[in-house]
Amino acid sequence: MRFIQSVIASDQSLANSSIFEFELGVNPISFLVIELKALSANPNDLVLPDDLLSGITTIQVLWNGVTIWAASGIDTLAAGSMIAGLSPYIMGTPGAATNRRVLAFAIPFTRKIFSPDECLPPIGRGALLLQIITGTLNAVATAYTCNVWQCELPEAKPRTYAKATTLSRTPPATGDLDIDLPLGNRLAGLTLFGTTVPSSTVDTKTIAQARVLLDNVETDYASSRWEGLRWMAENRPRHPLPYYELSVLENLAAAYAQRVSSGSVNDYTTLLHRYLYMDFDPLSGVDYLLDLTKVNQARCRVVAGDTQPLRIIPHEIVTI
Repeated sequence: MRFIQSVIASDQSLANSSIFEFELGVNPISFLVIELKALSANPNDLVLPDDLLSGITTIQVLWNGVTIWAASGIDTLAAGSMIAGLSPYIMGTPGAATNRRVLAFAIPFTRKIFSPDECLPPIGRGALLLQIITGTLNAVATAYTCNVWQCELPEAKPRTYAKATTLSRTPPATGDLDIDLPLGNRLAGLTLFGTTVPSSTVDTKTIAQARVLLDNVETDYASSRWEGLRWMAENRPRHPLPYYELSVLENLAAAYAQRVSSGSVNDYTTLLHRYLYMDFDPLSGVDYLLDLTKVNQARCRVVAGDTQPLRIIPHEIVTI
């Protein structure tokens, strides 16, 4: 079995309110990697991954015009981390106005990268497109560019591939809110985003609880709280540590202090601290996949703790 890694875009300049389109390969594709790069706009500013991603409104992959991946920049990073356990790569430290920040993350079409059984099938030239759509790029950085590369498996004969699209809702009130899930495939998981998360003094959550119902019957997640779903999300990436970032700046003009606490890195400040995960594939196989091919209705019912926006990304496993 062979794989081919190739560059699709190299140092592509990004601008506000634009669509950048790239043609992907014709061989079976296991995953894509997007690398965002920028320079800090001000000395000593630490440009966070959220800053780099905030101006990327949509990343989508189209197969003959049909969407098989659609999510914002930060949602794409989160969804790729959840479905395939892929941690992002973050590079750069504060200290100069020209400090460069690099953030790399994946778009997986599989639950297990390099798997010849689960990836996109061979596709005709020009039929598979990647689009990166920008809004207003965050002004804390300048000179935004991106690289894109793909991993093809030319000898693969896949039976399935992973698909992900976004369902966006704003609760009209607190309490139960039903979100219809797409029918016709099996689900490996649900990535959930809630705007409000607990702080050190307030316990409000946009998604306080969540459950899943098939034809109005609770299944798998009969009742789950925010804390349990956060635990599941935090344990999906292979290396959770890169999601944490701590910067300590010393005030050289101040008097020397022998012991000064720089604070602690905690869950509220991780890159994905607003994301939850419902796992229907704990064994990375087919045993627990949620089958939505034979039901008339599938819903995720959340208990909204406030009326801030929330999003759900179903990870569908599509049979080829």
